[in-house]
Amino acid sequence: MAAAAGLGLLFGAAPAMADWDYTQWGMTAAEVKAASEGVAQDNTDRSLDADGLKAELVAPFQGETFAFKAVFLFDDAHRLRYVSLGSEGQAACAATMQHLAMRYGTPEGVADMVDARTMRWDDVTDDNLVVFLDLGQGHCSVQFSKLPATRPSGKGL
Repeated sequence: MAAAAGLGLLFGAAPAMADWDYTQWGMTAAEVKAASEGVAQDNTDRSLDADGLKAELVAPFQGETFAFKAVFLFDDAHRLRYVSLGSEGQAACAATMQHLAMRYGTPEGVADMVDARTMRWDDVTDDNLVVFLDLGQGHCSVQFSKLPATRPSGKGL
């Protein structure tokens, strides 16, 4: 909710609260489905799994300017841990990155790789971790999760 609200101009308007849009961290897949009013659907594409989490649900998400694919990632206890919004197209990726920078300011972490760039913001106001991943060639995503209580010291993400 807060993450979506913070990106309101790009992703659409939402009330200001923690978590993401109609979800709350720790929800089950059934609770996310109910909260989405049936928009979130079961996912069988295991290529969407990431970081040891299972992408149990997917949903279209229409922002004011661009359409996104929302992927809901759950832990072994079947609790929501991440929401990833994927986008396609150079214009969508550039606009998303610019809007994140306007909303959250200078990233707390940046990692430049050969073919990708990752930026991280700690949204302490709304208790969310926001990560932008640009894979180049018009492929990018924004990942929202609960802000960790502590972060190891060091450079990068």
